[in-house]
Amino acid sequence: LYMQVRSRALDDALLAFVRGGGRQVVILGAGFDARALRLRDALRGAVVYEVDHPATQGRKRAMPGVDGAGARMIAWDFERDAMRGLPARLAAEGHDAAAPTFTLWEGVTMYLSAEAVAETLDAVRAYSAAGSGLAFNYVAGGARRGVGRVGMALARAVVAAAGEPFRSTFDPAALSALLSAHGFVVSRDDSFATLAAALL
Repeated sequence: LYMQVRSRALDDALLAFVRGGGRQVVILGAGFDARALRLRDALRGAVVYEVDHPATQGRKRAMPGVDGAGARMIAWDFERDAMRGLPARLAAEGHDAAAPTFTLWEGVTMYLSAEAVAETLDAVRAYSAAGSGLAFNYVAGGARRGVGRVGMALARAVVAAAGEPFRSTFDPAALSALLSAHGFVVSRDDSFATLAAALL
């Protein structure tokens, strides 16, 4: 349920960008994200760049319908490739840094170190022109913003068992300050409880 609410909220942000005339989308850590296929009618006329590990992309390319979605897959090893090189790599694939870009960063920040988060924000800022947007989710410290302590403990245990423990949590106020320091302005920061109340 959490993932469905999360994905719907990010879909809505992406679709608002496209309805406003945006024509470039970058999905960081795309994994098996299906937006280019699920939302292909709404994204017609936009270019979607999916950035992720080549091994994951190889598995994804073998799935039915993926090639027809039209996303441009950019092989990127987040553990080895320096994020400062991403803007140039996107440009080589046709990305226009002078035009607005919407960046999606779903289900990733909690697995990154604070340094990796900062480096990614700098890279996104470097390829984002005026009018661009960045949407992502994160694990909040303290009250966990409506997910519940038991649920959060269970989530931590599951991902740790899978070999991907949470590395970063953020206090909302501190996160807003971090984003500001990297050149971003926060327009919305909704808790799961707020989103669930609106969407369910």
